[in-house]
Amino acid sequence: MLFAATGPGGRIYRIAADGVSEKWFTPEETSIMCLALADDGTLYAGGGTRGLLYRIEGKDKGSVLHEFSEPEVRALTIVGDDIYVGVNEQRVEQKAPGRTRKHAATFEDATDELVGRYDAELDIDVVSDDRNNSRAGRGGGLSGVLYVRHKDGLVDKMSEWPGQAVVDMVGVKDDSILVAMANKGQVYRVTKKRRWELIFDFDARDAMTLAVYEGRLVFAGTGNIGEAHVVEHERDKPGEFTSVVHDCRFPTTWGNVSWRGRGVKVATRTGNTLIPDATWSGWSPHMTTSPEPIQSPSARYLQVRSTLEASEESHLTEIVAYFMSQNQRPLVSSVEVEAKQSPYKTMSGGDKDTQSDPTSRPGNASNEKSSEAASGSRKKSTRGKGVAARKISWAAEDQDGDILAYRLFYREAEDDTFIPMPILKPLLTTEYIWDTEAVPDGRYRVKVAASDEKSNPVDQMLSGDRESEIITVDNRRPLVEDLVYDRAKARLSGVARDRSSLIHQIEYSVNGAEWQLVSPIDGVFDNSEERFVIKITDPKAAHWVAVRAIDAEGNAGVERLKIEKEVE
Repeated sequence: MLFAATGPGGRIYRIAADGVSEKWFTPEETSIMCLALADDGTLYAGGGTRGLLYRIEGKDKGSVLHEFSEPEVRALTIVGDDIYVGVNEQRVEQKAPGRTRKHAATFEDATDELVGRYDAELDIDVVSDDRNNSRAGRGGGLSGVLYVRHKDGLVDKMSEWPGQAVVDMVGVKDDSILVAMANKGQVYRVTKKRRWELIFDFDARDAMTLAVYEGRLVFAGTGNIGEAHVVEHERDKPGEFTSVVHDCRFPTTWGNVSWRGRGVKVATRTGNTLIPDATWSGWSPHMTTSPEPIQSPSARYLQVRSTLEASEESHLTEIVAYFMSQNQRPLVSSVEVEAKQSPYKTMSGGDKDTQSDPTSRPGNASNEKSSEAASGSRKKSTRGKGVAARKISWAAEDQDGDILAYRLFYREAEDDTFIPMPILKPLLTTEYIWDTEAVPDGRYRVKVAASDEKSNPVDQMLSGDRESEIITVDNRRPLVEDLVYDRAKARLSGVARDRSSLIHQIEYSVNGAEWQLVSPIDGVFDNSEERFVIKITDPKAAHWVAVRAIDAEGNAGVERLKIEKEVE
């Protein structure tokens, strides 16, 4: 009797010896991925989309035995009263946060934790470039998991392989389970003690199928590239395992290599290309006593090869290589100093909450009105945090992930001498509020220096810096001077002056009315001194006229003149 699982539609058929088939069971699945037949004739099936394990006791007589959190039940094997279930999940990958530079890398374990699971300190260092073959980290968020369901219904997780997917699974005579994996071309043996070991590491990307005869594995087939492998059982032959190429990212000084095991010899080789070629060093002499110094030349990439003696007692459980990568200089990529904000309102038709824009030109808005009172209202501010303060922000990075500390300096634009800002401790953030009230008016550049001192010894730390564009510090108010009223022409003339900045805006108010814009005589605000003329309506009446000048840095100065009533 033969059973066949199908998809799409998720139908299961029974095929008789004469070739006649009949529909046996149809679960609510798009596909059935695997089947297993127990000795008592019960059929078990795994769904491809809902993570369901089915038990089918007869035609159209099926039930859900278990629901797994992973969506794909890909392989089933029955050993005694236990059902081994291989499931797969595609997880969403998240970008790993920055970390400090690694000082040691733990390589694949050849038995308990061999290939497919790396030490947490190594995850960020394992090469993920496709050029380094499929075992260099391809698979994204893929994860294959092996469960066992016991007779009493209890389900235990046996093992998990991040970056790989379960494809096939068989039981062998010692009651262990062999699991064929996609994405890295590996086959594992898992024992009832939840210990697992790598038994095959094919050059092909996928281990696709396994065949057992008389309780022994006799055949393994691979895909991408498709190959057939006959498994011969011979005792006492040497074993060998070569790790993937490990990227230490920068030129590296090697320390010791240590390992746990018995009957093991270890050799290393190094180079500066991702794929080992003729430029790499040869394999070092075998090391037989753990730990021993790595004898290979300093380089960026490292590969480790372990050889096990021809003995059943030979085993390898862990290899650790220690190294120190060359420290990399921090990079400050940008420094920005925010423009000073004016405490005065712009001419905005009565919008009291709109800040003045120091880059705007009032030439086309001479008829607009402001709701400011003649006295000129200021926003509440605290010196050092208000109009005399500048926000400095910067971007910086460190190629080897060191923690960065920052120091800030400033200098006059025409002077090369930097003055440190009054910061008691190096900053660990990328923003700073600079109080410019005590700084003389002038043109300055700000420098941000980044240091990796928090992650390196004093004699190895490095720093990098960058300067800002030239900024203007101007905390003085402009002056409104030389106010003269010509009664015959009904014109008030004067001049607005500033020592450090361009005059940006001139306004006037008559008898406390709304502020009105005035254009300079030359029509353009392009100088630190601008002359103006104001036409006074009703020249025979008495008036108080206030004139306000605002410079490009947002400072404002006001002058007032009383116009006496004309005496007839």
